[in-house]
Amino acid sequence: MTKRIMSIAAAAAVLTSGAMAFDTNDKGEILTRDLTAKGNYTNGKVAQEELYRSGLDLVYDNKKGDALIYPAFNAKEDWGTEIAFRNNLKNSAVAAKVVVYAADDSREVMDFNVYLSAKDQCRFTIKKDTDGKTYVYSEDGSVLVASNKNGARFASASEPFKAELSVDEGYVIVYGMGQFIREVKGGLDGYHNDHNGLFLDYRDALNKYRKGWDTITMHQGVYVGEDPIQSPAMDEIDEDDYSVKEVHYSALSGTERIFNTTGVSRDMLLAPTALLNFTDGSNDGQIILWAPGEYATLADRNLGDTDDNASTPDVYDIDQTVEDNRAFNVAKATYTYEAGSANFASNVDNKLIVTQPMKRLLVQMGEADRYWVKACTDSSEDHVKYGQVTGLEWGFRTASSIYNEDEYLLGGIDSDDPVISPANSAEQGAYCLELQELANIEAEALEREPEEFADKNGFVDVDFTTKTTNFIPAIITQMSASKVGENAHINWVYSPVNKFANVQVDPVDETKIK
Repeated sequence: MTKRIMSIAAAAAVLTSGAMAFDTNDKGEILTRDLTAKGNYTNGKVAQEELYRSGLDLVYDNKKGDALIYPAFNAKEDWGTEIAFRNNLKNSAVAAKVVVYAADDSREVMDFNVYLSAKDQCRFTIKKDTDGKTYVYSEDGSVLVASNKNGARFASASEPFKAELSVDEGYVIVYGMGQFIREVKGGLDGYHNDHNGLFLDYRDALNKYRKGWDTITMHQGVYVGEDPIQSPAMDEIDEDDYSVKEVHYSALSGTERIFNTTGVSRDMLLAPTALLNFTDGSNDGQIILWAPGEYATLADRNLGDTDDNASTPDVYDIDQTVEDNRAFNVAKATYTYEAGSANFASNVDNKLIVTQPMKRLLVQMGEADRYWVKACTDSSEDHVKYGQVTGLEWGFRTASSIYNEDEYLLGGIDSDDPVISPANSAEQGAYCLELQELANIEAEALEREPEEFADKNGFVDVDFTTKTTNFIPAIITQMSASKVGENAHINWVYSPVNKFANVQVDPVDETKIK
């Protein structure tokens, strides 16, 4: 029997570990996950330009960026995930932060730093070990495993990075923090074979420009001390022996695959969603230099002094965050299916995977009714135990038009009765998980008109019909799994989508890569 590739529980899972989370409110204030304290940040530099997404917002698609969103990982049952990314720059290093988010409500469950010299790469897996627990595992020499005042040790086969993960499903974002440039006699050396030197310069920058990062009280990934700390988003740094610039828009690229850990698995690689200006290059440049263990979110590029009052803590610029959301807004997705996939006894399994990396934050900011409807119960620990708003009460709806390969539309060619999901009733529900799968959508057609849809390929137009605006902020991918003999064959691609707002800007010049 074919295993379900991304089977996400219908109800939100309860997390019992002390994981960190990024949280705010309709004032944009920084809050701890348990709502016991507010963040005390100052002097942040708010991005001047909204986010651009490679391939959707620009006239080209090179799958490179300064931040990468890996839209799903799966470590349930016999499945595992491998994530790889690289620094494409010739003479500059990149300090990056890897953050793992939970599928149900986007809480942060793990983060770690990676130090990439020029043309370096990093690779790690998320899967279960023999003890039945899920781990992030890497032997890559760019991943830190231990440090002290004199330097650091990095992962290897004899001393791997191995950290237990409290969830089996979610998504991952790799944030470029800063592009480190070091001049030596003869030019730039790119920190080649010197991860320790890169780490020491990163820490030196923290010591000089975010004083107190290692002494000010941090609670659940948030600095909450009486004395404020410099916000992570700030101006570029120039020193005598090194400089830290905004991460180049083509610095990072990567791949991801979900694979079966027990048999022979044939997997297609998926490139992550690349953001081109997460660190904003306008107005003299921006770096976002988080401390180890500090929470991170896409909206941190908008953390700053929004009321021109230096004596009050920095807050999120909510309007700018909403503008950033346009990088993800989609109104329609197309889903293809193979013959027999609607028959649950078959060896084919199809699904759309809807990843919403901005949802939790936008709901907390009071922007939920722009995109979603309040239709679900929030049973998460964050909400039940702390009263925290997570976004799990809000969800989206769809209307699907199902076609077979002979151009026949379910209900007839003039049908105005699309398949409404998740329910077609007076009190319609909604899809409320932040990483939501829509599996085997075509099953409705097989049930209603088997004579037209049995043993035929086809496609489905999926419209997001939650609000009158009819779009949601999401990354849409399609995954198909089939079983050929004893082998699992997995295909994973981006679904064709209709964007709600397509912002065209001038093409960028990649010849300026440093």
